[in-house]
Amino acid sequence: EAAPYGKFIDGGFKLNNPCAAAVKEGRAIWKDRVLDCIVSLGTGGSKVKKISIEDDMSSTIKMLVDIVTDRNKGWKELKDLNVEESRKFRIDPALEKDFDFDDSTVVSQIQSQTRDYLKTSDGKTSISQVSQKLIACLFYLETKVTPNSKIELTIRSRLPLSAEVKHLLPETTFKVALIYENNTIDEKLIDNKGLVLTDTFSLPVEFDLKEVPRKVKVTAELAFGQDGNSLFISGCPFSLKLSIT
Repeated sequence: EAAPYGKFIDGGFKLNNPCAAAVKEGRAIWKDRVLDCIVSLGTGGSKVKKISIEDDMSSTIKMLVDIVTDRNKGWKELKDLNVEESRKFRIDPALEKDFDFDDSTVVSQIQSQTRDYLKTSDGKTSISQVSQKLIACLFYLETKVTPNSKIELTIRSRLPLSAEVKHLLPETTFKVALIYENNTIDEKLIDNKGLVLTDTFSLPVEFDLKEVPRKVKVTAELAFGQDGNSLFISGCPFSLKLSIT
């Protein structure tokens, strides 16, 4: 009996990299949410080889298989979905040669070449960028608008802070800002150097409204080091509707 939704094939064909499909599905479910980040861990690949007309049929068939199982196709489609560069990360080591999918004897070679890649400048940079973004996404904002024209924000952590994050956080700075409808910006910088860090993170930030607009845009970023990246925390930026009378 046929399946009620039609026939299915292995996702490795056409959707070998499911990133674009995941983003589309996420936007369909959470229409008003901001994508924090998406990380794609590639399985590695060798340099592209040209196929000449003199090559045998098996080489041509292999090329066709490579096309329909292209691991980068779904990643490239993210550009058409307008996913910001600062929110997407691809780690895909370059291997010395192609390996057959079902050859378990080469696992140790792939592991060794992957470790070598992670020691390179590109590998270290990729891991650093992903790590910083994931740490930034660990934090989010709670908001409260009071009747006396104040906005009370609280930066919280989704999970208990690990020892590694506690060690890193004093070297960072939170940047929280309100952007009014006339593009006026009210910004506060919170140096984390003197914070007393517990497993449960809670940091209040209060703004006195310069005016009472219909809504303000709220942004919060975590800046790493004096010259480091400044990355949005989870859910930012977002619009906050005001109903102060």
